[in-house]
This record gives sequence, structure tokens and C-alpha cells, in this order.
Amino acid sequence: MRISDAVENFMKRCPLKNLSPRSLEFYGETLKHFISRIPRVKFVDELTQEVLDEFILGEMQRNNCVTSINTRLRGIYAFMHFCFKQEYAEGFQLSLLKEDETLKDPYTDEELSRLLKQPRSDQWVEWRSWAAVNTLVATGIRANTLVSIKIIDVDFENNSLRLRKLKNRKQQFIPISRSLKSVLELYLKTWD
Repeated sequence: MRISDAVENFMKRCPLKNLSPRSLEFYGETLKHFISRIPRVKFVDELTQEVLDEFILGEMQRNNCVTSINTRLRGIYAFMHFCFKQEYAEGFQLSLLKEDETLKDPYTDEELSRLLKQPRSDQWVEWRSWAAVNTLVATGIRANTLVSIKIIDVDFENNSLRLRKLKNRKQQFIPISRSLKSVLELYLKTWD
């Protein structure tokens, strides 16, 4: 089977897993990139460990970081497992690259103070950014979760925030602190 046909079959089956639009986009872009890097390989049964090794080495020679390469490999491996299961190709061991664990430096107190400082202007965009940063710092939620929050999700009476769009697709309520509550109340007053 041609790789392009296998990719088409894979992409048709992805919605059956109820994957998010972002996941579908990720698979599409990843497989397009992969195929563009292995132009001599036309059929799925030609995808071997050697082909994958050449792809990985090429990505490394382009100075892509290990984390980026592993992200692409996760998408490629999902496709490969599909091909193995459909018996388009003979299965073989797939593994990610080993990564050095790096710790990110936390914000200094001064940096946090600047980030969390209340705006002095009447520009709504500054107030929105201020409320967003305060919410992220106070709750630790993901940016995608933050942008999906609506006014009705903020419950000032019970000091809670309803999160509707989580990565695991579950909804949950989280408590909000007094300081975050006052930030959100001030922010919402800018809408008047």
C-alpha cells in the first residue's frame, strides 16, 4: 500500500477516536513533514527501522531539539502502530530518543511582581492580560483551558472556577483564592 493511501486511511479513522481538532491537525502536519523527509519511500512496507533512523538523524542534523523530534515521533508512531495493526507493514520496535531533563528557572519575585501588577491604564487589553496571567499563576491551568473560560464559569459565591475544556476532556471545578477572586472581579468591572 502506498504511504499516501495509508495516511489517508489513518486520518479517516482518527475522528472515530473522538480526537480533538488540534490532535487531528498535529497528525496531519506531522505525517506531511515525515513523508516530505523520506521522498524515496513510497510504500508502507518500505518503512523500516533504518528509514526511521535516517529520518531521526536528519532531524538531528537540522539542529532540532530532542523534545521536538520526540513530539514528531509520537505522531509518526501512532501512524506506524495503525499500519502494523492493519497489517500494511511488518511491525518493529519503536522508541523515543532519550532526553536530558532540564529544569526551567522559576520567575524571580521581581518578575512575578511585574507580571501580576495591576494595570494603571484604561486599556481593556491590558486588564484582560493581567487577569489571564493572574489566573494562570494562581491555578496552574493550561492556556487552552484558560481561553475557554466564560463569565458563567466564575462562581464568586462559592469561590470556584468551572473548567470546561481540559486536556482529558473532563470538566471540573477548582477553588479560587481571595486574591484571584478580587482580580477577576476588578477585571469584570472593566467590561461595564
